[in-house]
Amino acid sequence: MKPRDLSIRFLSKASQDELVLDKLLEDLEVSDEVWGFHAQQAAEKLFKAVLSFHSIRFRKTHDLTELMDFLIDYGIQIPDDIAEIRELTPFAVEYRYDDLFSESGDNLNRKQIRELIQKMRVWVNIQINQ
Repeated sequence: MKPRDLSIRFLSKASQDELVLDKLLEDLEVSDEVWGFHAQQAAEKLFKAVLSFHSIRFRKTHDLTELMDFLIDYGIQIPDDIAEIRELTPFAVEYRYDDLFSESGDNLNRKQIRELIQKMRVWVNIQINQ
């Protein structure tokens, strides 16, 4: 598959997760673990869209920091205002299968994270449509 085509597929898949985020943003019956999972997945797919577009090979991973490091290693700068997205990495696996998150008493700031992913999408679109 051509790099641009794969990149577009990742963007499309990220859009599906973003739709879930928007529909469940205010629904507190949906746990932060579930909502955070879709946020992490959207971010992961957005990074993978940029990596694919630039033909940068990456292993199967859910680690957002690792994906960011690949981009940086290839000279692609990630804006400081979206770099904190890496904090969603545990939602890919750990928080879905462990009770660690619910015991911590922390709550996700869903609106802030959603805005962060929206900024990320703008950055990704700029990277891909240069």
